Amino acid sequence: MLFPWRAFLEDGGLFPVMRSSPDTLEYNMQLCLCRLSDPDLKAAHGELVGMQLLLEDVLLSSKHMIMEDPSRQQATLDKHSQADLSRVPGFRSPFQSSPKASRLLRGPCNAVMSLAFLRSFLVLWKQLEVLKEHWGRLKLQGQDSDSVSFHKQFSELYGTDILYPSMKAIARRMGKEDEFEGIIISSRSILPPKGASEIEIKTEQLQKLLENLETHLIQEVLRKVNREIALVVSEKSKEQGALPTDHIQERPP
Repeated sequence: MLFPWRAFLEDGGLFPVMRSSPDTLEYNMQLCLCRLSDPDLKAAHGELVGMQLLLEDVLLSSKHMIMEDPSRQQATLDKHSQADLSRVPGFRSPFQSSPKASRLLRGPCNAVMSLAFLRSFLVLWKQLEVLKEHWGRLKLQGQDSDSVSFHKQFSELYGTDILYPSMKAIARRMGKEDEFEGIIISSRSILPPKGASEIEIKTEQLQKLLENLETHLIQEVLRKVNREIALVVSEKSKEQGALPTDHIQERPP
């Protein structure tokens, strides 16, 4: 019982609750990147910039869900009890490079709602990636998931069974089904309809994956039930076809 408390004291000092530990996220990211080579650093920088631009696009495409009526803001949140993160010394929003995105973060209510919205988007993205991996292993059982052939077959199956129906459903809701089919024929690749948001794209894929996995589970249960029924029927037929040994009499020679 004393070990967790002593470990806590070792980490936070004699009064661990009196002061909060500084945020070490930036320091930990620098540790992760310090051993990379120059090409890897450029690739990592590109990934980080791409993530920032994607989050900005998510904010801008969903600003109607984030913006709230000022009277409702006043009723739900007291402006004197909430801290404006943009005024905190040392705080720099990752969306200050985009004027439109930074406009959504003005005010304590908009900032909190925007960060909560981005967090839900990242959770949705993570759920989609986990389900994609599980779905791929179910479809391609017995193959090495790290091989090139596995990823090639997975891409083809995912594009045919999940990505294409999902994008087609979005295009149908947007009234752009003919335009979507024309783009696929001309480019020979499955692209999302023009104007579709990242949340719609990922949500539709997630729903399609859940439906596909549910269908797979139902089929597995039906196959198992059919095997059990066939086994019972075969055992029953053996019992009925077997001759009782007590009625068999030996004929005299």
